[in-house]
Amino acid sequence: MSKKASHFCIGVADMEKAVSFYRDIIGLKVLYKTSEWSELELSKDMSLALRVRKKEEAINYSSIGFSVDDCEKETKEIEGKGVEMVIRCHQRKANTADDSQVILSQFKDMDGNIIWLSQQI
Repeated sequence: MSKKASHFCIGVADMEKAVSFYRDIIGLKVLYKTSEWSELELSKDMSLALRVRKKEEAINYSSIGFSVDDCEKETKEIEGKGVEMVIRCHQRKANTADDSQVILSQFKDMDGNIIWLSQQI
């Protein structure tokens, strides 16, 4: 079995709102879109898949993280589009064996999925 991931999938309540959020707020390119399933480009080999949740499905915790070169700049850009940050440019020790640091911002999409911005410093 190949261990190379191809996509990350999250459940959404409204496909139109979800695609608009990830396209217009995050800046992802739409690769494929239907009323039930859409994919947006995260990188050349990785996509973010959006799947409409069925009414009987419980809402699950989902998150996705984006590595950025300048967390402050990216955070301001997203805030400028009307998104409220849960965590804003917080510096802490990275989850690594060395003493490296990371700056993190966190916000949510319209379905409560958590989105992280992280800058290695």
